[in-house]
Amino acid sequence: MATYRTLVKRCERYALIGHANRRWYRVARAVIRRLSEDDVPINYELLGAYRTLCDIVAITSPRCAVKRNLRFAWAEFTGKPRPDHMIRSTRVALEHYYETGEIRGPKTSRFAKVLRGDDSVVVVDTWMARALGVPAGQARNKSTQELAERVIAAVAVRRSGRTLGEVWRYAETQAAVWAGMIRTHYDKGKIPLFRAADALDVPF
Repeated sequence: MATYRTLVKRCERYALIGHANRRWYRVARAVIRRLSEDDVPINYELLGAYRTLCDIVAITSPRCAVKRNLRFAWAEFTGKPRPDHMIRSTRVALEHYYETGEIRGPKTSRFAKVLRGDDSVVVVDTWMARALGVPAGQARNKSTQELAERVIAAVAVRRSGRTLGEVWRYAETQAAVWAGMIRTHYDKGKIPLFRAADALDVPF
């Protein structure tokens, strides 16, 4: 594996490439907020519609494109039938959440926290693992999570120090790295965003 310093420099390069999308989570929160306020199922009113929809978005995110993720989450939130192609692990995770209120899995639990507004959290998905040179299957390992936190913290400090008047928060920095990787490794390099219209664009 590359040295820590090399990883920090690599992720900083990705962050610079993707800096225009470092506020990706702010956009996502705004869309989720709008949806959760438009049509709140009665059983979610006491639980908190916004928090619940954030959690469902996070739980339905594994192995799912951004647009489809929001569709899955909105359909689940509004009580529509689950699509046949929803993976089994997501179904199990949803049932566990309804029974316990807990989100299992380091990626989905962190994603939910960031969507709820916690910018101190680093979401470690397969993209982040790839940026660190770690096999995708090891993204959920504690060692990978800790390494990602250290690297993102270092990049955030470096960018905040070099950008007068701007503070790069951890979640924003991770989003910038993610966007930079997409722009680097995909020909089109288009960054997928949540849009309220996509949630309503059913069937799947």
